[in-house]
Amino acid sequence: MPEHEIDALKLVFSDFHLGRGVYLPSGLPNLLEEFHQDAKLAELLEYYSVGPGRRGAGDVEAVFNGDFLDYLSVDVSGGYPDALFEALAVEATALICDGHPIVFDALRRFAATPGCRIRYQLGNHDPAIAWPSVQEYLRQRVGAPIEFGFDGYEFDDVRIEHGHQHEVGHQFDTAQLILPAGPLGRKEPIINFPFGCFFVACFLTGLRGRRHYISQVVPFRLYLRWAFVNDFWFALWAGIRVGAFFIKMRFIRHPTRFSRFSKTLKILRDIFWPPRLEKVAARLLDRAAYRILIMGHNHEACLRTYPHGKQYLNSGTWTGFTSFEPPLLGRHLVRSYVILEREAGGTWRAALKQWFGKPAVEESLHW
Repeated sequence: MPEHEIDALKLVFSDFHLGRGVYLPSGLPNLLEEFHQDAKLAELLEYYSVGPGRRGAGDVEAVFNGDFLDYLSVDVSGGYPDALFEALAVEATALICDGHPIVFDALRRFAATPGCRIRYQLGNHDPAIAWPSVQEYLRQRVGAPIEFGFDGYEFDDVRIEHGHQHEVGHQFDTAQLILPAGPLGRKEPIINFPFGCFFVACFLTGLRGRRHYISQVVPFRLYLRWAFVNDFWFALWAGIRVGAFFIKMRFIRHPTRFSRFSKTLKILRDIFWPPRLEKVAARLLDRAAYRILIMGHNHEACLRTYPHGKQYLNSGTWTGFTSFEPPLLGRHLVRSYVILEREAGGTWRAALKQWFGKPAVEESLHW
């Protein structure tokens, strides 16, 4: 985009997956922590709020489009949460904030700058933000209002959504994110987890203890082919465990865990052959009134402009990932984000950006 003054600016990020910090209380590295870009994010927020990146914009909004915080990888009260009661969710939120003080100090400075505001959209790893007490804790930690959204965020001819709702296993019932107390003797309300949350918390987290990178490979279907050739015994063991897990979940009579057999098959299909968001976006844009669609979720940054002039952008991730796609084969760290700009009286223009920040003498490696 050319350098010129604008009246409004939006920054869209996704899939940061902040856990409880780089180090555990024992001093050992936290192998489940995926976000190591705290200082870089602080630089970016400063650049677009009080630095030259703002370019005269009176309204600057930072949109964290899902999976900003990763509640499914935070060991709280002695385990990983396969059930998010309100008190547990607040405790997990505090652990994440304490593990990333640079990020939350930067958010506080950003939100304190006149004309700057923050919005947090629901993703499949951060359902705890449905609790009002979690929302209030985050507002207090940032020292400013935060808007929370649980479905798509639409304005003018733009739509922003995380993208998890297009996979059966990760679909939330947005009309009932919190189940009331009562069913099966529950004494307090609970987050209405989709199947994918149980899969991550109860199964995938355990696999990461053996292969810590398993949640950072894209696309997963190509990794599976590689694993059966190059890591056969682990792949076989994991495959048997997946089957046993699905059988167990199939027969648990619990309102937040049980799924019908037909749905179980659809979930299995989406795990091994997930829908390509690029194709999903093309279908949505073809029949939608909006002109720009922005997603995250699959960690694959991209920009596509279709013949009818509409655009799909994926903001990617700031966590390291290993790609098995031939054009990107190998290990990558791309601090990608989407920027939306609007001149006075004009339309929104979107671009996919990569943040480099200030040169560093050294960086820690987290392989």
